[in-house]
Amino acid sequence: MRRWPRSTPRPGTAAPEPLLAAARALVGAGAAIDAPRLTADAWERIVATAEGERLVPLLAAVTRDCPLPSPVADRLRSAEVAAGRRHLLGVAQLRRLLAAFGSAEIPIMTLKGPALGESLYGDPTLRPFTDLDLLVHRADTTRAVALLSGLGYRFIAWDRTLEYELAHATAACFVRRDAGPGDFSVDLHWGLVSFPAGVTPHTIDAEEVWGRAVQTERWDLEVVELSREDLLLYLALHLAVHHPFVGCVWRLDIALLLRRHGDLDWASIVERASRWRVRGALFFALRVVADTLAVAAPAEVLTQLRPRGLRGGALERLARHREPTGPFEHLVDLLLLDAGADLLRALATSAAPTPSFVRGRYGMDSALRAYLAHYRRVGAIGLRAAHAAVRAMVARR
Repeated sequence: MRRWPRSTPRPGTAAPEPLLAAARALVGAGAAIDAPRLTADAWERIVATAEGERLVPLLAAVTRDCPLPSPVADRLRSAEVAAGRRHLLGVAQLRRLLAAFGSAEIPIMTLKGPALGESLYGDPTLRPFTDLDLLVHRADTTRAVALLSGLGYRFIAWDRTLEYELAHATAACFVRRDAGPGDFSVDLHWGLVSFPAGVTPHTIDAEEVWGRAVQTERWDLEVVELSREDLLLYLALHLAVHHPFVGCVWRLDIALLLRRHGDLDWASIVERASRWRVRGALFFALRVVADTLAVAAPAEVLTQLRPRGLRGGALERLARHREPTGPFEHLVDLLLLDAGADLLRALATSAAPTPSFVRGRYGMDSALRAYLAHYRRVGAIGLRAAHAAVRAMVARR
């Protein structure tokens, strides 16, 4: 059976400075990569990291006029060809899906993927994707799942049931039963972001974004997309919750949006973030992008968004964190929650989840086995956090 790749970058692919320089060059926030000074070994490391980040076509684009070792140039050009093929295949599959949802009269909105590549990147082949993200109304979820099933898709998850996803998450992944090498998995969304342990703030209102959605023509079809302000919030939440420390592409998305749309309605963005209780998440994402790619939101906006006291300072320090895999990811999850009630709910869910929750979360029929798996996981997270705290104290001495 085909193994479907995760949409997250491979662990341990913290972008080195030359790759970050290439990304800054793409967004117009820095000089081009200094190719002549790099050795063959350095190029090997950079290309390997770019492959892990799925950004080899970007590297090829910003070094097109640079002298490169022949093996490196060959790898970059091959990646460009593969990226072009991937984009065409993704668009073809997306067109079929949009047509099917349209025939079934199920409103659908495109998220990320090929559409984002076309709207932000100039050359859409530079924006990598491993799946196709579609947003439906929550009320249409059952019909959308049935439609995908009728089109030959089946639900797939690493360890969770579809019932769990529908009850506690905001998206589920589907793949074709007869998938070939040119088929992509489909992430069906009915919400904008899923916080871990099913504790997504109830104040995040995915339904209201439909009222601000915009229609545009892509691929000879009328396509519905998020408004620019909602897109920024969506991308920021995705980065902060799912990719806080790795994944250059998620930072690039936001940097390009900020660069290409300098007239964003920041007052509406701040108001929406406050009402959704995600000011901390938006602040964290914007600080990460400013720190890594040198593209910043207005200073007064960051001041408005920055949480008060110790929480704001902690998020600021974590935004500068450079470890590709570290013990702080779950700490970030807690710090991103603006409301005390959401934080208490997260802690309660971790400490004493219900039997139905753990069975669905770990895909087990036995509640006892599911509880054992859950507390092993919680214990491992706590142990890593304790080790990190000890290392931090030793480093400060």
